[in-house]
Amino acid sequence: MRPLEPFRRLHATIGKFGILFLAIVALFVATPQLIAGRGHVAILGVLTGAVLVAGLYAASPGLSSILLGLALAVGDFAVGRFAFAVDLRWLVLLQSLFWFGTLVYVVATILGVVFRSRSVTEETLGAALCVYLLIGMIAAFAFSVVEIALPGSFATPDGPAFTWADERSRAGEFLHLFVLSFGILSGSGFAAVTPATGFARNLASLEAMIGQIYLAVVIARLVGIQVAAKVEPTGGPE
Repeated sequence: MRPLEPFRRLHATIGKFGILFLAIVALFVATPQLIAGRGHVAILGVLTGAVLVAGLYAASPGLSSILLGLALAVGDFAVGRFAFAVDLRWLVLLQSLFWFGTLVYVVATILGVVFRSRSVTEETLGAALCVYLLIGMIAAFAFSVVEIALPGSFATPDGPAFTWADERSRAGEFLHLFVLSFGILSGSGFAAVTPATGFARNLASLEAMIGQIYLAVVIARLVGIQVAAKVEPTGGPE
């Protein structure tokens, strides 16, 4: 079997954005178990790596994107383990910045699909949905960068929540920020941690505004495409 054949079969069934959506949903489903300590921390690395590979593949389908994604995911996992083995906090910061930059690139590329589309298709809707979910992931990594650089930026009602002391605490603490980010994005507010400083609260408010603006702009764009398709002349001048 050729290396790309499984992706081609899955692509043919649900599309490249469907693959990315499934990867993000798998991370969502596993998050409560990982936070509760009922799963191995390596699962987080596998699931986030799957999002990375699927995101790069959605942005630019091809074997090169898959290989690049796999290489970056393996490198990211190795850097994370090394950072905690030798207690290099700055490596964890660089790791979060790497994820932030990579996901921004993926979102920018996928947005091009949405705004260049001349008709509303399943691919267009899938791209729009994936971007919305990726905004939540980008904000989660932005929160982790802030918390690592400025400890105490996020806290629980009982006080400071984050220590980043070992691999398991890092996984749990990032997942708490992950839940916080999507709570802000969806407006549900369900999270065990909250922004504890003015800068962190401003960052959370920025995510909420970006989410609302994104929905308004994308819905307007999709409606505009549909209206244009209906009123577009079907023939030449009489």
